[in-house]
Parts: sequence; C-alpha cells; structure tokens
Amino acid sequence: MPNNMDRAALTRAVGQALAALVAVACGSPPPAPPPPAPAPPPTIRAECVVAGEAAGDSAAITLAARSPDDSAMVRRQWALPPVRLDCTGKPSPGAAKSWSPDVSGRSWTLVLAESAPDAGDIVARWRAPAPAEALRSAGVRWVIPLDLRRLVVELEQPSTTVPAVLSDPALALPADSAGPALVLAPAAADPRDALERGASVLRTSDPDLLAYARRKTELRVVALPWSRTYALVLRPGATLSAGSDSAALRAGLAKDVVRAESRPAEPPFWWQATETCGPAPTAATAPPATGPLLYPDGDSVAAAIAARLVALSDEPGLTARRVPRGAIDSLLTRDARGAVIDLPKVALVPCRELRRWPVGSKVVPLVETRESAVIRRSIPALAIEYDGTLRPAQAR
Repeated sequence: MPNNMDRAALTRAVGQALAALVAVACGSPPPAPPPPAPAPPPTIRAECVVAGEAAGDSAAITLAARSPDDSAMVRRQWALPPVRLDCTGKPSPGAAKSWSPDVSGRSWTLVLAESAPDAGDIVARWRAPAPAEALRSAGVRWVIPLDLRRLVVELEQPSTTVPAVLSDPALALPADSAGPALVLAPAAADPRDALERGASVLRTSDPDLLAYARRKTELRVVALPWSRTYALVLRPGATLSAGSDSAALRAGLAKDVVRAESRPAEPPFWWQATETCGPAPTAATAPPATGPLLYPDGDSVAAAIAARLVALSDEPGLTARRVPRGAIDSLLTRDARGAVIDLPKVALVPCRELRRWPVGSKVVPLVETRESAVIRRSIPALAIEYDGTLRPAQAR
C-alpha cells in the first residue's frame, strides 16, 4: 500500500492533467501556429531587373525617344499580354496569373489576374482583326470563357510549354495604372542634351553615346537582349553574287561594317522551323529577279549592310535604294531584287511574319544586334523583357 507521500504526488499529477484538459475544453489559447509557408517565387527574375534607388509609387520615369519603337514602348506599358517573357525568354505572369494544360497539351486554361478584364470581355476583344490574325496564325482553334476569371485556349497542335502567342503584343489587355510610369522626355536634337536635362532612360546602340554615358557617375549602362536579326530577303528567282551566305561575310559585316554592338547571326532561326504553318502555297515560276537592293529609311545598320553587299557584288548596275519602311514588303513582290531588313530574333507568331514576303523568298541571316539602356541611377527599378522592352518593375 503506497505511503502518504506517494499518494500526494499522484493526486497532484492527476489534478494537473485534469486542469489541462479543462483549460483546452474551455477555449484556452491554441498551440503556437506552424511556421509560415515560404513566400512565392518572384514573378520577375532578378537578372531581368535593373535595381533602382527610388521607391516612390508615383514617380515618372522619363524616356528620351530616339525611334518609333521608344514611343511604342511607352504605350506598351499600359497593356499586358496574358504571359510576359522576361529577358531570358522565360514566362512570367501578365494579364494571366497562372496557366495549365490538360493531359493532351492542346487545351490551356488561363486564370486571369485581378486587374485583367473578365474572360468574356477578353474573348470579345480578341475578335478584332490584329488579335484574331495572331491567334489564327498560331494555330489556335478557339478561345472560350469558363467563368468570369478563367478562359480556355484550344490549340490545333499540342504544346508542352505555354503557347508563345499568349505573349504577343496583339493580345495585350489593359493593365493596372498604379505605380511608376514611363513618360516621354521633351524632344532634344542631341540625345546628350536629353540626358543633361534629366531624362531617366535612353535606349541606344551608338558607341559614342554609350561611351559618354559611362563617364557619368549618375548614369549606368545596361546591355539589353540580342533582339534583332538583320537579314537579306531575296525575292523568288533572285540571286546576289556577294557571298551573302558565308560565315566569313557575316563575321566581316559584324566587325567592320555595323556601327553598333553586333555579332554574326547565330541559329536557330525561326523562319527555318515553320512546319506548323501548314503546306506552303506553290510558288509561281518567276523570271530572274532584277532591280535594286532595298533598305528601310532611317536604319543606318541596314544602309551600311546594303552598301557593302552592293560593293562586293560583281553584278553590273546593282544599286542600293532607300525606301519607306512600310513600302518594302510590297516592293519585294514586283520592283526589287531583295531587301536588307531587321527581323525580330524571337518571333512569337512565325507564320504571321512569313506572310509578309512572296512565296518562295529566300531569307539569308547576316548579323544580330542589340541596344543598351542608359539609366539614371536615382529612378525606380526597371524590368527588361525578351525584346529589350523596359517596364517599371513594379507589377502593373
């Protein structure tokens, strides 16, 4: 039989256990919660963000425009495609916050971001000519809304990755206008004047201008992605005896002719992988093509390449002719031997791009170029996209 000391200890232990049970039953504070789940990965990869020193939500980032592409970049910030491609070509959320395929890879469901229009509104917007052409050229069979915040994109062919057409600017949707914004700086005849007056950003490939910017402690120079491929497009039946398809010529153009950061064009080339475009129409038999070699007005790189190709050619009477950029595609069908033009290094809808030229045209890649961004250190962070477009890094 236990002694009194053992009985007292047992009584205290039982009492403490009962007290604990009563406390839990009466709603005492629960145990400490588990540690929080890890934060989701950033939507913009660090290597594609130029960190800024300002954090104001309403700061204006002034862009010194040097080309129509710069003005388009300002407009582009107010619209987002469903999927953004960063400077490495990796997808990140845009107007859609997530996406997933079915088991076949043909049907992709997009979950829309809170700031995006409703799914039914998006389907209506995409019936306009430009987005409808992009979807059709990319092999999209149909787009239907599942509910207000989800829509389904059905493809003719399965895809193991999110369809590139969903990053095409033609499918861009109104974006949130909160946060810093790009605005055009006052026009200046010399880009240096724009920077001296306080412009925040300037895109350029001019070596002298970049050297100037590197001497300024308040500025930084950031290389943008290789984004343009200069190519010789020859109409059906045309030839050019200038060694235009040789590695030696491409290297020489990049080293000695192009006054911008350049390199010989490197595969893969999107125009060589267009089996999904369907059977090509039969090219009509054409007489040998003659006429000038065209290049677009205002493009010093294309002008220099065209002049070198003419100089290297032994064909009598061949000349290089400057024409308005918008006229080149039509002139290729009738009045020219070919043209030196800049093509996107990444074509999101290749079949649409190929329809620009006569059936049977030959595309000869020559050099690739890229610009650099001159950025004032005191501005908010900027995100760099696959084609060199800059956006305020704060989600829009």
